[in-house]
Amino acid sequence: MDKYNKLRELNDDDMGDFTLDGTKCIGKVVKIYDTKNIKMILLVGESAFKFNCYLYGVQENLDDSYISQIKKSLVDNEDLSQNYKLIEVECKKFNKHGLLGVYIKELNAELPQNDIEEGVSWNIY
Repeated sequence: MDKYNKLRELNDDDMGDFTLDGTKCIGKVVKIYDTKNIKMILLVGESAFKFNCYLYGVQENLDDSYISQIKKSLVDNEDLSQNYKLIEVECKKFNKHGLLGVYIKELNAELPQNDIEEGVSWNIY
């Protein structure tokens, strides 16, 4: 059976949904939109993918004063086209806007937390 006939025969119950949740990989930041949203190129296995991402578990609408902390953790050059810093990433779930959640150990835990999925705010100060 060729690949097209195989595709024709597949149904919804024949396979699980695509997810990267729990996948650990190496990536680099190519754009910083704000204190919550970035664009990354991730090396997953032998393949490179570009995703719009959100910092998983980090509060929405953080003050811009956090931008310098975010840049210090994620990039090695103010000019992002010259950023060569590689970072360890744990992929999380896609959100309702289609952004991939990313957990970056050196960064996410240092920013004010908000666990939206459980409805619990971890920022207690």
